[in-house]
Amino acid sequence: MLDLIQTLSALSRAPSPVGFETIGSDALVELFSPHFDEWQRDAVGNHIFVRRCGREGAPKLMIDSHFDEVGLIVTKIEENGTIRFTNLGGVDRRILPAADVDIYGAGGTIYGVIASTPTHLLTAEERKKLEKIDDMYIDTGYTKKELEETLGVRVGTPIGFRPYVTELLSERIAGRGFDDKACAAVALAATCDAFDRGGVRFDVYACISAAEENGMSGAEKAAFKIKPDLALVLDVGFAEAPDTSASQGAFKLGSGFIASYSAITDIKLTRRITRLAEDLQIKYAISVEPNSTGTNGDDIILVEAGIPTAVLGVPLRSMHTYSEVVDTADMRALADIVSAIIRDPGMEEYSRV
Repeated sequence: MLDLIQTLSALSRAPSPVGFETIGSDALVELFSPHFDEWQRDAVGNHIFVRRCGREGAPKLMIDSHFDEVGLIVTKIEENGTIRFTNLGGVDRRILPAADVDIYGAGGTIYGVIASTPTHLLTAEERKKLEKIDDMYIDTGYTKKELEETLGVRVGTPIGFRPYVTELLSERIAGRGFDDKACAAVALAATCDAFDRGGVRFDVYACISAAEENGMSGAEKAAFKIKPDLALVLDVGFAEAPDTSASQGAFKLGSGFIASYSAITDIKLTRRITRLAEDLQIKYAISVEPNSTGTNGDDIILVEAGIPTAVLGVPLRSMHTYSEVVDTADMRALADIVSAIIRDPGMEEYSRV
């Protein structure tokens, strides 16, 4: 199987703020295309990579994981050269002050730091409140004229958190954009592993989708184009932290992959997957999400006459920050079950063909 840490590191370094996913398009294609028979990019910004099994009339399996990540966007450049901004997607604004950012100007990437009023200059009442994004600014050291005329920074220029990946203890890693690039790395590794092992039952369509973080669901549009017989949506779930618990829908890092049991997804398919995991002794946990999974799965299942869809994922800590944490053992568990699904001879009966 491909090295998951190296694959995730490469994806994390590819900038893809929601709505501006094409900034990292070349890096994504360079990473994925050597392992697939063909690829295409659609008007929404989805990248679809196809690997054919060689069986005539083989059913299509769509594996979706979204490439877009939360970020920021320029709203104003002040006369003193500082940059005002707002959020793209659901950025956790508690972590913004002092964050390192990259500004993707037309003339190249510019490094900046988010600054705000020092705590010493705030009143006691102001210190108790969460600072508004409108009160923060980015300092680059450049003048307004340099930013606009030389570096091509304008109102509407996207901004991302500065990329890094750090290996922690206990097989955990931290970095930017792991929601949902951890699952995109799994999609690539699992597809390669399945075809290396042989006995593949499907033509696999790996959809590395756009526009999930703004709720537009680019994957839904890709599903209309692919017309898959079966779909897997891979997206991260919540990992427990000291101030969270299982009652809030969070899972311990190291729980294995997460399988969503939901009224919106295909429960028969999901049960088949969890039975397969038990047969293969792959560790997993069940997430009960009665009415919505909050993922692209909610949309894909309703495309055309309906597509049998299951939602799988891994626990992720510190979601929508620049230091998201995953356990690589969970990623391997997800990769193992996806590889097994691709090769499972009994899986076709759950497709719509």
